[in-house]
Amino acid sequence: GSIRMKINVVYASVGPYTTSDVALAHATGGVVCAFNVKAASPEVDSLSRERGVKVMSHRVIYHLLDEIGELMAERAPVVMEEEVLGEAEILQVIEVKRSRNSLSVAGCKVHSGRVSKDEKVRVERNGEVVYEGSFSSLRRHELDVDAVGKGNDCGAMFGEWKDYQAGDVVKCVHTVPRKLQARAVEGGGMRIEDD
Repeated sequence: GSIRMKINVVYASVGPYTTSDVALAHATGGVVCAFNVKAASPEVDSLSRERGVKVMSHRVIYHLLDEIGELMAERAPVVMEEEVLGEAEILQVIEVKRSRNSLSVAGCKVHSGRVSKDEKVRVERNGEVVYEGSFSSLRRHELDVDAVGKGNDCGAMFGEWKDYQAGDVVKCVHTVPRKLQARAVEGGGMRIEDD
């Protein structure tokens, strides 16, 4: 879904901004927005610097709106998104006999990107997730490997979970933070959107 943000106007008045405006912005964690007003007194400027209060003062309304848009993008929460790094298909389940027991290995073919032991793994069957976790083993040509790229075959195991079947899709996913951006809109103003 999309992120909704709103501006909470704590106080509005006409005329130059004052020390009480700066004190209120400091108390509420806000900023002072001024449009088409005379420069503030040295006392007000000093107080805003001392308290770390951002003052946005412009003579052109679109410049003020642009700066407000940039501030909203700055303060927007980071959105966490999943990125699919690689996708493989389980072509067959191979039973490997050992002296005391046997192991089930998922014989896979990587169709896109790469699958990696370091990333989260999701197994889907008919579009539904049947497993989320990690690889306990990833092998290629009988060797333990950290990753397998597109077009290659590999054998995979998923810890205690052994309910995989031919046709299951294995996806390696990675969670990445995405910060919203302020983008200028033709005719003035800003739009907040993700990259």
